Amino acid sequence: MAEDADYLKGQNSAPDQTSDLLIGKDFVYYRDVVELISNIEQTLRTYRDPEEVLDTLLKMTCDFYAADWTGAIDIDFDIGIWTPFRWYSRRSGSMGETLVPPFETTEDYISWIQAYKEQHVVFFVDIDYIRIHFPKEYDSYRRMQVQSLIAAPYYRGRSGFLIVKNARRYVHKTSLVQIMAYFVATEINDIRLIQNCLSHQPSKMIQNSYDVVIRYFGGLSIETIHALIPAKDLGRKEAARVIALLGLRPTKALAPYQIVEALYPDADRTEEIGKIRYNIYNFRRNFSYALNDIRLVVSTENGYMLNPELHIITDLQLFEEAVTALRKVTDSIQKTKLLRQALNLYTDPIFPLCSGEEWLIQTELHYERVYEEMADQYCRILCSKKDYGAIWDFAEEALRMDNTRPEMYYWIIYAQLKKNYRKAARKELLRARKNIDAESYQHILKHLHRHFPNISIDS
Repeated sequence: MAEDADYLKGQNSAPDQTSDLLIGKDFVYYRDVVELISNIEQTLRTYRDPEEVLDTLLKMTCDFYAADWTGAIDIDFDIGIWTPFRWYSRRSGSMGETLVPPFETTEDYISWIQAYKEQHVVFFVDIDYIRIHFPKEYDSYRRMQVQSLIAAPYYRGRSGFLIVKNARRYVHKTSLVQIMAYFVATEINDIRLIQNCLSHQPSKMIQNSYDVVIRYFGGLSIETIHALIPAKDLGRKEAARVIALLGLRPTKALAPYQIVEALYPDADRTEEIGKIRYNIYNFRRNFSYALNDIRLVVSTENGYMLNPELHIITDLQLFEEAVTALRKVTDSIQKTKLLRQALNLYTDPIFPLCSGEEWLIQTELHYERVYEEMADQYCRILCSKKDYGAIWDFAEEALRMDNTRPEMYYWIIYAQLKKNYRKAARKELLRARKNIDAESYQHILKHLHRHFPNISIDS
């Protein structure tokens, strides 16, 4: 390759051949293009699943160029990450083993970013030229065993490149890759649209696409008008920790090193900063069906933060609002309603997978203390109404979440004795003695004997 323009734009000088030979080779090329387009048409008629169509298109492209590998690479310009979305390898097949890393940073591929912005093809057939003029990119190519490359940008729905690695024929014919990039981007877009159509009935708090509900109690989950990302899917993702941390400081941007210091105080800072960027990108890619291209986490000059353009509601915020309102009401009916509203939010402790971690523990203890105070207050109101069945049910649920709550043992045993279920009360007291400290246990006994002096419930 003789010029930088060739690398960025895919422009190549014609080989030194006779015009008749060129005409002959061009005839074979265009004949094969016509056959490929016919096969694409057949594929689009045959397959209904866009993932099957995409896999077939990638294989067709790989076969057409007799290449080693063909894949769609997604780019997130906001955080500077790109990652393979789907690929076909001649050696290992669709989504098989690949030398392409799970993510790369865009600053290592400045020429690619330039090509994307200028809508040019990235193209080279001489790896030695890259070694001399683009040494940083050369190191990456060498690691991935790239000898030649054609990469055409795509723009529909997602940003990225369709890449053909180590083509063995039609090496200088880049236009077909540009055509295939359009088809590939269309199928990627269809995959996302199908995901967006997953059955989801949003909660009443969500009115439009800018409303986002983040729930902490019982495990981190995120809900939008398009979908719910449940705690079981999100909880074990490392990005969940970052989102949870940012959600506790919704108006403040945190620099990557601050996030690392909070979440991983004993880890290597440099290594973890790189992981945070990748984890945020991976979150966007994996859950784009719920966010529909709206950025939940944005990158600012001061660091990462939750997108201030979104209307983000958290269950912690709703809980605090109920607590504040409780301090202002005197009407018992309204007070009971607010207590129930707040207690219903506390379905389980905050983000249990991170329970006890330094960055979360103060928040965790705060809400646990407030919950226990409100739970005791609620049971007192029920007691004044002599609704012992409701006390029993509520205390049982509270102990399911945390079986070390002395007040809830007191209330469940109190309700059982009021309903004359002595055997159940004795069993519950034995459970209390096993699960709480001796001082708290004696405290329960003292108060129970105050109300039931003539009944021996210990064993």
